[in-house]
Amino acid sequence: MENPDIDRPAVHIGFPFFAALFVASFFGAPFAAVSAVLLFAAVFLLFLFKQHRQRPNFVLSLIATAAAFAVFAVAMHLFVLPTERYDGGTYTVTGNVESFLTKSNGRFYYKLHVTHIDEPVQDVDFSVRLSHSEAFPAEIGDTVTCEAKFFAFEDSLGLSPRTSWLADNMVLSAYVTDYESVQVTPVEKRSFLYYVNQIRTHFHDLILENYPKTEGSVLSAMLLGLRDDMETELVSAYKKAGASHILAISGMHMAILTQFTLGFLGLLGLKRRPAALVSAVFTLLFMFVSGLSASVVRSGIMQLILLFGILLGRQAEPLNSLAVAVLTMSLLNPFCAGDVSLLFSFSATLGIILLAPRITKAGTKNIRKPQRKAHLAKLVSAFSVSLSAVLFTAPLQLYLYGTVQFVSALTSLLVLEISAWLLRFGLIAALLLAVPVLS
Repeated sequence: MENPDIDRPAVHIGFPFFAALFVASFFGAPFAAVSAVLLFAAVFLLFLFKQHRQRPNFVLSLIATAAAFAVFAVAMHLFVLPTERYDGGTYTVTGNVESFLTKSNGRFYYKLHVTHIDEPVQDVDFSVRLSHSEAFPAEIGDTVTCEAKFFAFEDSLGLSPRTSWLADNMVLSAYVTDYESVQVTPVEKRSFLYYVNQIRTHFHDLILENYPKTEGSVLSAMLLGLRDDMETELVSAYKKAGASHILAISGMHMAILTQFTLGFLGLLGLKRRPAALVSAVFTLLFMFVSGLSASVVRSGIMQLILLFGILLGRQAEPLNSLAVAVLTMSLLNPFCAGDVSLLFSFSATLGIILLAPRITKAGTKNIRKPQRKAHLAKLVSAFSVSLSAVLFTAPLQLYLYGTVQFVSALTSLLVLEISAWLLRFGLIAALLLAVPVLS
């Protein structure tokens, strides 16, 4: 009997690898290490008895799963566990600011890449979430020296705060114990991220200056990923309505803006391939400006695959694109599967790819008139996308919140088209505001 070929290798590698990292995040490094050994032993036995010839897809998935468990266990022992000795200690630290300044609950937060610790004097290499009640004048790339107390993030089995912050490459939390001890040394040459942050801040200020506070804060959240200026009551209203995903930049936002850019350039007379190249550059820039959250990176990679497919004259397959996206993120950061926003984004996208077309087909198969079928298909398609996303994220919602917001399927149906046009016109408005004469 002829051996079957390996079908969709990206899917059989990417999904098991990401799923294994999620399980490892849930149960910890010891579980990951034991699982890796057992799975590699199983793979060895399969090769020994030549069973892999009949099930190559299964073997490939098994190898990917074992490799993911091994990578997670090694990363924990090399980069995370050694930092636990600093938990509860107060040190004079020196490090470089790595990300945008954020504000939450009256405190300011910096991602600091610590390179040196005094008492005892030693060079180190890890990142912490540094906070204080006052902001200090430090930009991305600047060197900060201060007295800080370290403490570990709350850890437990499951999606704990520790897994969430590890997904952002931060192994410990710290707060400045003496504000007077803070010394900031500006970097001589600013990095690309610094200028990206300047662009982000500039557009944020323009939007808030030229729009009423409520509308401006919503537009800033949808375009830039900045929600600090939104009133608590407004955020709560979006949550109650099951529409909070509208405020978080995700696959929907990335797809709408990328396709809008591609179509707009086509209207200007640019051929499809050059338009795809310009759209790819815009997508990359937008990913950085919007903050490079995990859900943005996942959807951005998928859009880039789509655009490069146009450049190469090939059709991008959604399931393969999703697998490549999560595999890329997993290889760059083996703790990424602990990011809740990425898990929601991945689950919703997987549901839309697998289930939405089937619901749409079932809902329109008995309609005979072509014109009526075309109009109804659009409505059914929008509802199937919303329902599929809710169904595939339901287990995660139950685990995190104890309930499932099925109302969000209806809410998404009602606001999807409006949100799409708000994003399109919001992008145009933000760009025009940057031109002094037009603003």
